[in-house]
Amino acid sequence: MSTGANQDELPSDAALPSWAEPPNNKANTHVPRSQSTKGARSFQQQPRRPNHFFALQVSQSATVTAAIRSVHDSLVRHSQALQPALVEPETAHLTLMVTALDTVEEVLRAEAAMETFAGELAADEAWAEPMTLSLEGLSHFRHQVLYLDVKKDLEHERLLAFAKALRDHMQASEIKSTDDRDFTGHVTIAKLSKIRSKRRKAGAKLSKIPEEGYAQQASITAGEVLVTELQLCQMQGRESGSYYKIRKSFAVCCQGKQ
Repeated sequence: MSTGANQDELPSDAALPSWAEPPNNKANTHVPRSQSTKGARSFQQQPRRPNHFFALQVSQSATVTAAIRSVHDSLVRHSQALQPALVEPETAHLTLMVTALDTVEEVLRAEAAMETFAGELAADEAWAEPMTLSLEGLSHFRHQVLYLDVKKDLEHERLLAFAKALRDHMQASEIKSTDDRDFTGHVTIAKLSKIRSKRRKAGAKLSKIPEEGYAQQASITAGEVLVTELQLCQMQGRESGSYYKIRKSFAVCCQGKQ
C-alpha cells in the first residue's frame, strides 16, 4: 500500500496542508554534527502525509458541475496559464477530514470506525432528516485555492456539527487527522498547487489565482445538494474524468425521505 500522496493526488478541496507548502528556510533542515550519536544523523520526525479522506460527494448534482465548468471557462478566458490548475468537476465533494492510513490494519480500523459512527448517527434523532446544502458564491484560501462556498444557514450549522462529530469519533478510534485546522466547508474549483512545480521550472509569475478572472462569477449559485452518504476515499489511483475510489461508505440518513 502506498505510504503517501503527492500534491496532485490530494483531494481537490485539500487546501495547502503544511507538508505541501514550500519550505521557508532550508537551513532549518540541517542537523549539526554535534547532535549526532555514534555517527548516526538525527532527523526531525516528518509529519505523515495523508492518503485517504472522509468526504461528502456533490458531483452527482448537475447544477454543481455546471457551475464549476462555468467558472473554469471564465478563468481560462482570463489566462490560459490557469488551465492546469482546474479541478475536474467529476471530483466535486466536501472533505471533512484527511488522514494517513499506511497499513491494512489502519484501513480496517478506519472502516470499522465508520460502521460505529453510522450506528451513532442512526440512533441520534438530530440526523433523522436529510442534510441539504446550498452552494453559492466563490471564496478562496490565500488566493491559492478557489472554491464554491456553502451558504451560511441552518444546514451549514448541521454540516459543521457533522464534521466535528466525525472528527471526534475518529480521534477516539485512533484515526488521526493530518490537518488540525478548523473545518471550512467548500468545494474546490481550482488550486495552484496542481501547477506549482511547472511554474517553478518555467519561471512563471503566476503566484495567485487572479480575482479578475472570476469576478463576474463571484455570486454564482450552484443550487441545493442533498447529502446522501459519507465516504472514505483513497487519494491515489483516480482516473481522469472520474470520481475518487471509495473504500467504504454509508447513508447519512434514511433513504426513504430523499
